[in-house]
Amino acid sequence: VTLTGEDGAVRTAVTAADGTVTLKPAKATASGKYRVDVVNPQPGLLYPAFASREGLAAPDGLSSSTEFVDLSG
Repeated sequence: VTLTGEDGAVRTAVTAADGTVTLKPAKATASGKYRVDVVNPQPGLLYPAFASREGLAAPDGLSSSTEFVDLSG
């Protein structure tokens, strides 16, 4: 998983066995906005997780491998 700030600073980490990852930016961006990219190590075997508050109740809410997060709030 790669976290990229608006200033181009990059942090990378590997997910834990449960699929979670914790990344801290080198320094906070002024806007609090980041890009998160995930590389699937085994396409065809591993698939994106549900990315909706409804979870399994919303099977059409799969996450892409690139997301944008806003931590300004």
